This record gives sequence, structure tokens and C-alpha cells, in this order.
Amino acid sequence: MDKAKAWAPDWTETLEEGEALLWTGRPEYGRALLQIVGHEPVWYASMITGVVAMWISLAFMPTEGRFDKTDAITIYAAVTAIFALWAAFMASQRQFVLSKLHYAITDRRAIVCRRGRDVRLRDGLYFVSCPLDPGGVYPILPGRPLSSIRVGSSLSAETVQPFGAGLAHPGWPVLWGRIIMPILFENVADAPALRVRLLAAAAARTL
Repeated sequence: MDKAKAWAPDWTETLEEGEALLWTGRPEYGRALLQIVGHEPVWYASMITGVVAMWISLAFMPTEGRFDKTDAITIYAAVTAIFALWAAFMASQRQFVLSKLHYAITDRRAIVCRRGRDVRLRDGLYFVSCPLDPGGVYPILPGRPLSSIRVGSSLSAETVQPFGAGLAHPGWPVLWGRIIMPILFENVADAPALRVRLLAAAAARTL
């Protein structure tokens, strides 16, 4: 059984009186270790380039002296191992975050649900809600193979930061979340159609 489906939230417990649930979903890509998303390729390409350049320089090292090829091989192997471990950590961190997200659209708001543990290591569900804005743009953030939709922003990360990690992961640009936390529906299937649904639900708020 898919673990993400197994813990899917009971949205009816989250809805306000009279609120209607229109859509539910989750990240369709990035929940597996090797499903690279966002800016991850930049990190991996930089590390690979550095490692290749480092090992190429071995050909120009002297065979004898205070720092010879034997010393270089030892250091280069250690650096290569560190880079490999760091890349594996980044991939596992992204998998960890995206596998614990679920999304919903109601006739009033867009909701992100994040499963995580609190400071007492108790498992729980954390929610952040973005009221639907009739004037909202809900931009699509292009991605490969799936795109994301920005449904809102938050100045406070506390509501989406359970113990360990929040919504951010290594696939995000470096400066994201430093001041304003973007609230996203990440890597969703048919993002243009979902955006149309968001805009229609938001427009209906004015009727």
C-alpha cells in the first residue's frame, strides 16, 4: 500500500461549517529518491563538475614531494565521498518532505497538510490555509516533468514547520523561504487545469 495514501488526512475534520471540498491531491513527482526536482540538478551538476575537475588535476601532481599523488588521492577520495553523502542526504530530504504533503481546494481556501512530529516526537498533521483571493494570480512555476502552483505566502513558517523539516527542501531555490514562505501545490498533475479550478473557485467567492 502507498504510505502517502495510508495517512491521507480526513479533510472533513478540517472544513469549516458550510465549506465544500472541491479537490484533493498531493505531489505526483519527487516522492521517490531518484525523482529529482527543481534546483537539485544545479547542486548535483556543481558537485560532479568539482569532483571531475579535482580528479583531472591528479594528472599534474608530482609523484614525489611534500604533497604527492598518494596524498592527493586520499584527500580527493574523502571529498568525493563527502559529496556523494551530501547528494544522498539532499535527495532523501526532498523525498521526506514531499512524501508527507497533501493538498486540498475548498470553496473558501487552498490548504496544505504536512505530516510531521512535534518537539515531543508526537506524530501529527500541520495545516496552512490560504484564503481564496478573487484577484489572485496563482502563478504556475514550470518544472520537469511536472509544474507547481503558488497558492499563497506566509510570513510565519511556524504553522508548517514540524520538528525536523517544514515545506522547504533542496529542490527549492536557495533564497526561498528566507523572509516569506511560499505556499505551493508542488509537482501536481495538469497544473494549468488545476489553476483554472483555483481561479474559478476564487471568482465564485465574489458571487
